[in-house]
Amino acid sequence: MRAIPHPLALISCNAPSGSAGMLVSSFNTITLSPDPYISFNIKLPSRTYAAISSHGRFHLHALNVTGIWLAQAFLDGKMKKGAPWPGVTKKETLVDHVG
Repeated sequence: MRAIPHPLALISCNAPSGSAGMLVSSFNTITLSPDPYISFNIKLPSRTYAAISSHGRFHLHALNVTGIWLAQAFLDGKMKKGAPWPGVTKKETLVDHVG
C-alpha cells in the first residue's frame, strides 16, 4: 500500500441485477494480514451499494497517477457494460494502469 500515494479508487460490481460503479477518494486499508480489510464511504441511496449488497462481491481498482485517464473516462460515462476499458491496448492490461 506504500506504492499508492493517494486513495483514489474505482469500485465496480457486476451483479445479476446490473453493473454499477463509483469513483471514491475515501479508500483506505485497515489491515492486510492475516485477512485483508479495507474501508471506503458510500452515500446512500446508491445503485453501487445495492449491487454490492445483493452480489456480495466487488472489484477495487486502486488508481495511480498513470490511471487518472481511467477515472476521467468513468466520470465522463464512456465505460459501458461489456465494452473494453477505453485506452487499454491489446499489448497492455488494465493492471498496467492501476496501482
